[in-house]
Amino acid sequence: MKCKVVLASEMAQKTISELEEVPSSRPTPISVSLMAKVIKIGHVAKFKTSNGEEAEMINFSLADKSGAILATCTDTSKDRMIKEGKTLHIREFILKNGRVAMSHKTKVLAKPNMDIPVDILQKAEHLILPPSPIKKVEEILASPRRSITTVQGQLSKIESTKTVKVNGTDTVIRTISIEENGKKIDVTLWREMAEEDLKIGQYLSISHCMLNEWQLHKSLNTTRNSKIQIIQPLTSTVRGNIDSITLNDIAVEIALKEDSKEEYKDFSVDLAIIRSVFPDTLQVRVEDLENYLLQKLPILVELIVQGSNVQNMHLIEQPAGSMDYDAEHIEMVYASGCPMRSRFLLLCLFVLNLAVLQNAQDISGNTLSRELDKLADSIGWSFLQIAGKIGRRMIEVDNALRKLKEAVEEDQLSSTDVPQDCCMDGDYEESIRFRTQVSEHHLCYSKPDSANQKDLRFPSNNVLSAMKSNLGVKHLQFQYIANGSGLFINYPATKLTDCDTYDPRFRPFYVSTTTFFPRDVVVALDISNSMRGEKLNEARRAVLTVMETLSVKDRFGVVVFNDEAKTLDGCYENQLVPATSTTKKKFKDFLSSQSGDGGADFGAALRKAFMYFKANSSVEGNGRDQILLFLTGGENIKGSPLEIIRDENEALQNRVVIHTFGIGTELGIAERELLTNMAEQTMNNNSYGHVKIGKPVFLENLNSLREAMGTYYDYFSVPISTHPTYTQPYKDFFTNEKIITGCLPFAMSGAFSGVVCADILLSKMVAEILYIKQEEFSYAFIIDGGKRTIVHPLLPDPRDVKAKDQDINNIYNFETSGDVSQIIDSMKKKIVAPGSNLSLCIVVEQNNTVADIDFTPQPSSGDFLYHRWDLNQWPAPFCRHFNRYATQAKSTVKLTPDAFNEAYSYTGVKETEVRVKQYKDYLSGDLFTNPGLKASAVKSIRLTYPIEKFWTTISRKEAPYLVWRYVATRDGVMRNYPGIRLTNDYDYKLRPCLKEGRISRSLIKKGIMYRQPCRDTGNKKDQFTYRVKLGGTELNGIVDSEEGYQLRPVSGSNVFLILKQKHKNDEDKCCHVERSKLSTVWRWTMYLPLLYGSIVQRMGGFVPCNSQLPTLRSVSTPEEDLVSNLPTCFPTNCACRKTERECFRTSGCSWCTSDTHGNLVDGFCDLKELCPYQQCLKDECSGKCCGSECNSPPPPPEPGFYIGVSVGAGLFVIVLIIVVVLIIRKQRNRGTDDTYLDPTFDNQICNDKEDYNTMPNYYVADLSAHSEENVVVALDISNTMRGNKLNEARRAVLTVLETLSVKDNFGVVVFNDKAQTLDGCYEKQLVPATSTTKKKFKDFLSSQSGEGCEYFDASLRNAFMYFKGNSSVEKNRVSINILGIGKLK
Repeated sequence: MKCKVVLASEMAQKTISELEEVPSSRPTPISVSLMAKVIKIGHVAKFKTSNGEEAEMINFSLADKSGAILATCTDTSKDRMIKEGKTLHIREFILKNGRVAMSHKTKVLAKPNMDIPVDILQKAEHLILPPSPIKKVEEILASPRRSITTVQGQLSKIESTKTVKVNGTDTVIRTISIEENGKKIDVTLWREMAEEDLKIGQYLSISHCMLNEWQLHKSLNTTRNSKIQIIQPLTSTVRGNIDSITLNDIAVEIALKEDSKEEYKDFSVDLAIIRSVFPDTLQVRVEDLENYLLQKLPILVELIVQGSNVQNMHLIEQPAGSMDYDAEHIEMVYASGCPMRSRFLLLCLFVLNLAVLQNAQDISGNTLSRELDKLADSIGWSFLQIAGKIGRRMIEVDNALRKLKEAVEEDQLSSTDVPQDCCMDGDYEESIRFRTQVSEHHLCYSKPDSANQKDLRFPSNNVLSAMKSNLGVKHLQFQYIANGSGLFINYPATKLTDCDTYDPRFRPFYVSTTTFFPRDVVVALDISNSMRGEKLNEARRAVLTVMETLSVKDRFGVVVFNDEAKTLDGCYENQLVPATSTTKKKFKDFLSSQSGDGGADFGAALRKAFMYFKANSSVEGNGRDQILLFLTGGENIKGSPLEIIRDENEALQNRVVIHTFGIGTELGIAERELLTNMAEQTMNNNSYGHVKIGKPVFLENLNSLREAMGTYYDYFSVPISTHPTYTQPYKDFFTNEKIITGCLPFAMSGAFSGVVCADILLSKMVAEILYIKQEEFSYAFIIDGGKRTIVHPLLPDPRDVKAKDQDINNIYNFETSGDVSQIIDSMKKKIVAPGSNLSLCIVVEQNNTVADIDFTPQPSSGDFLYHRWDLNQWPAPFCRHFNRYATQAKSTVKLTPDAFNEAYSYTGVKETEVRVKQYKDYLSGDLFTNPGLKASAVKSIRLTYPIEKFWTTISRKEAPYLVWRYVATRDGVMRNYPGIRLTNDYDYKLRPCLKEGRISRSLIKKGIMYRQPCRDTGNKKDQFTYRVKLGGTELNGIVDSEEGYQLRPVSGSNVFLILKQKHKNDEDKCCHVERSKLSTVWRWTMYLPLLYGSIVQRMGGFVPCNSQLPTLRSVSTPEEDLVSNLPTCFPTNCACRKTERECFRTSGCSWCTSDTHGNLVDGFCDLKELCPYQQCLKDECSGKCCGSECNSPPPPPEPGFYIGVSVGAGLFVIVLIIVVVLIIRKQRNRGTDDTYLDPTFDNQICNDKEDYNTMPNYYVADLSAHSEENVVVALDISNTMRGNKLNEARRAVLTVLETLSVKDNFGVVVFNDKAQTLDGCYEKQLVPATSTTKKKFKDFLSSQSGEGCEYFDASLRNAFMYFKGNSSVEKNRVSINILGIGKLK
């Protein structure tokens, strides 16, 4: 008899799809082979065999390229083979009820890895962990039996625990009731969930509940996959009649009978809401308010409620004499204790509760009523509507995201049509809104290399239509979709940078949607011998990727280990830190310094990692996800890691979930089993808290490590939230302004599949806040629920295109009053809009009133000429004013956002001829519809018009030395003469001014100027802000004949007029002044190093400094062609001004003292545009004749005394006339002021930009053609070199470079406060002047901009460092050529 050996590869095989066709109502033995991959492992069930013995059965899912199927295994010896991600060859199994049943007879062998399509992979995951969509209670009650769902609502009932028998085992259960929007459902909590510490009134989310029905009563039961989370209260709408009330000092308790229902519901309504809905109650005292409201009952209303608190109220049937206002809600707090705080009233606007905090002063309802009356009189209801406006915009964002989410879920990304590639050039057009080239007709996509192109599906036209319709929300920027495979869809289509490597799954906006809670993440990284080389490099990248997924609300820590465990030192050593840019850089540097050496002590690493969790366990322990990521490439050298995990995690109620990552081919079966047991925490006991099972991941291909660790969150347990999550503000790549991103998760096949997001331009979202300036002491700020500051005047302006991202953002760094914590804690409970956790606060000064002019002039056709010559017709004659196109006939008016009722409707909106005509027609009385101008702005335009006649007649004749004439009012009106065009974003409130160093030193000596410390949180430095305050005997000013100046206060303002006598040796330093919030204070700033940890958030005892004035993204319109043949605006007759004093007293004239090469010439007077900085721009540099004196020798210069404020980098002095109109301030005696300080950060000055047509031909030394030259250029890039000076200086340096040959060596040092060189090999040595090095230096010079002060010594040290590093330079052989440009003192 012959026998044949049949190899496994030759045996018959079946696919999963073929198995599904086999009838399996009865157990069917299958002897053929099944090749499949283990996708997900479920729970282990205990049961009793037929002979009464206890046994276990593991549940898991299998998949191949044809489909997915459930499987079970009762043979525990095969557990080591059943691991997620392992491909198996299975024979001799049973097919029963559509499942693969494996027993001790089944043969299981390992196979090479099998690739599974994404859709089948997801199906296999769902077999073990089915999707759990969030449904309303009403929807759940209408669902079929055995539906899996997530329920959310308020806990209204808790029963006692009970014990029931399940398969002969005692099992604990407890029944609770969840209520949502008036509907209730019972939920039975099983096993460890029944032991959860829950309280009535909490808002819960319970996932993976199964709907059951018994005797027509439907209820939910938790499953093994269920999770309980505490969430924010849900927002709902209730409609009905208010027919009874009761009143206290801060709220109205109402009983509301819902439509078509008999029962009553009780709600609490803030007094502020009542006063907003019924504005006539502002005149009613609190003690009379209840009787007033009783007369209006019953009231039919629609309420927006969160729990039992009313967020908003709308009248459906208005009582007589009432108006329907949006409810803007007010919190008023008196502060006391220090002179500053006692003068302030803090007014916080919410869409929620009114709360009165009792401090040292007694506050009654009458007090609040009086303050409301004063506020309404002095600032109008526009202040009280700001929260509503921002709230409505947030709701618009919420609706836009919901619309996009619904479109994606309906579409299921079903299209196979491949859209435009975001990495490629396309047919794009420049967009003002998006600040780049886009196509609003298309979307584009990018994908990481790990995503398989053939598995990708794209949005259809329905999704594109939803995105297009969202463009109507003007504060939205780009919209995008990101899914679990890394596919990124961007709209509008545009060309992105780095899109080949971009993966949205690793970005905070994506990861933040995968949990309700912030995260504490600790990474334990093996740096033993087994991790040397490429392993460690890829591991570092993976850890940095994990770090990039975190937002500032998350906390992070890193442990590296070999024979011992190490962490970063300092404050990083014993505590988790927020994931800010500063801390991320620290961790990056720490990881870069590690190398593979020694063995791997798992126990030491685990103890160190759990130390982090323990240190933070008392702070929001239950309110944060705690995750340990353990990465190794080798074996444990000692101890039992499982025992350490048991002891450490049980002390933390088993809150920490552990994911293990084993990499490389060196891991044996024992190492893999250990890592699996560590992830599953097999020695932990559920009696200490529910054990959270982690994922063991084993990777032989290192290229997959970054993706595996970066997606450590579990897609298939992600709750599909109905509320957007929002990021912290960050800088947008295209606009360079601050944006926030809002995201909603979307589901496909009922499970989390990705996110839809939209960028929100912060300056448009909170436009009104940026322009709140109700006199000197008012401002507004926004915080989120984590006390992180979104907008605050002490943070960089969101419009600032040069501002850096802010690490220190805790509100207590900016609001430092002693009682402020009570206010902030109350703000955390309020929100601006449903779905967000933002709170708005407005601060105004108590008794802060402004007297206005009662007289209102009648409209006039000539009182308004808009500053845009391209959008309205200017009258002749036209002229040239400092190379600007101007009109002599009239003054022009520039409007800033302060002039408009809706600042948001002005910012970022393109001006048109139609819009400008609307302004003009309304102001002239020809149009009755207001185009959005404030009444006070209209009055300012008309009241300032009469000054135009004075400027065009008397002022021109009697004050020829005036360069500019303008008047600016607090309500956004600026009138200029001669009439010129300003940039669209020009705002005179954002203009700093220059300080005189010599005068300041004198004032310090006299004790008039004093130093006040403040803290710059952005640059992490302590500052000293210098301030001027005149004493009682000096209120009329001072005269210092020795130093040659007079200081005169301008009555009724915080402005000083300085009359200064010019000194030849003036040495003013680079410190600048800015207006103060005190009536008689002037201030400027010095820096000192800040000696505190960069991660410390609370800075008690220090006053925060004001933020840098924003650098706006402005675009000027070229006017050179318009002015080329025009005369100057004023008949200067500069040539007839024979003395320096006369010359500078004449508008547009400059006293020339040097030629284009810097050589001194006899002084003469010429046009300023021909001789800026007292240096000629043309080769012809001599005085011109004037009348009969043409042939006469010029008289010698006459030293003089002239009025001065610096124009043109402080090199000339002219008169600065400040016209104060409209504002008649109430003068009050003030004590010592501790309010916020306004330091200036850069050297920008209040002068118009000089227009250099050409630059002098700088002297370049002749270099030897016969020997090597070592040349170093030290280039000043300080404030004094801004603009065309620096441009021409760059050209001059490049000219020097071009004179060198390849045998010459070259180096460049640029300097301001510090010296810098090119990095790399260029940093410490001179390099040959080749084409490559020349290009490097050109790029380096092009990246520099003028800022800071100039320090020569730093530049000289760096320059000589180059020579020292070059052995060919002999001692004392360095020659120095110094080139000075402009007018030097």
